[in-house]
Amino acid sequence: MRNEELWTIRPDLVGCYEFDLPVTHPRTWMTQPHQTLMLTLSGTGTLYRKEAPFTCPVDPDAGSLYYLHGGLVRYVEVLDNRPMHMIAFAFNFGFENGLDFFDYYTLPGRLAEPESSAISRIILDINRFKSETGIAAQMERQRLMCAFCGRLAALAEPRPEIRLPEHTPRCTPAIDYLNRHFREPLDVGRLAALCAVSRPHFFRLFRAEMRMTAQEFLCRKRMREAEKLLLSSNLPVSEVAVRSGWNDPFHFSRLFTRRNGVSPRAFRESFRRYGAAPVTPGI
Repeated sequence: MRNEELWTIRPDLVGCYEFDLPVTHPRTWMTQPHQTLMLTLSGTGTLYRKEAPFTCPVDPDAGSLYYLHGGLVRYVEVLDNRPMHMIAFAFNFGFENGLDFFDYYTLPGRLAEPESSAISRIILDINRFKSETGIAAQMERQRLMCAFCGRLAALAEPRPEIRLPEHTPRCTPAIDYLNRHFREPLDVGRLAALCAVSRPHFFRLFRAEMRMTAQEFLCRKRMREAEKLLLSSNLPVSEVAVRSGWNDPFHFSRLFTRRNGVSPRAFRESFRRYGAAPVTPGI
């Protein structure tokens, strides 16, 4: 039997960016590491996706709300003689036991009515007071994110090639520890003890259940925290590195650039202008 509490979905708002896509915007392939919904408020264009020959109109009058999965390579061609005014809503869902929701589920590329309008209203509500820091605003954002999560989860489709585990992973205590102590150095001995197994068994167990090593899990956790801080704050890159678990800002910048194809500073600037970052050359 599953422990239902550990399979609870946690919504995480990475960032919400309102911007203009100018008529002169170059046809540059763009991408993002997290899940994103693109909401068009005015203007028209065409969305091109590189992973498969696919185009679709972007038109606010048609209720266009598009889902862009993490790592999707695409660009938008502006068709009108005026800029497109858009909101990029970046988010992630995770289970309480540490697994990533979107490793097992996906969403349709274009959200249909009536859910499209309902989710668009939630995004607009969050966007209106995204910069407010009071307790009431934080609680309202949390409430809206829970409503957002519920709406999207109802539309989610299982990935046919990957099945959600039938039982709670045995390495859940280690995952919980890594999520709470990701800024600390990796201590495999402690993680193995938390799972009541030997170190060699822990290595095999974690890879089998998480499809990655504990080191890779920790690096992904730190990198996601860094991306969130870059997009939701004005902290210097060196401070983002420290708060994400890297004591060496130069090492952090090299890893970040290798993962995202652009430096942390360029990543922040590009997202605030276009809601995405240019792809690494050769993709």
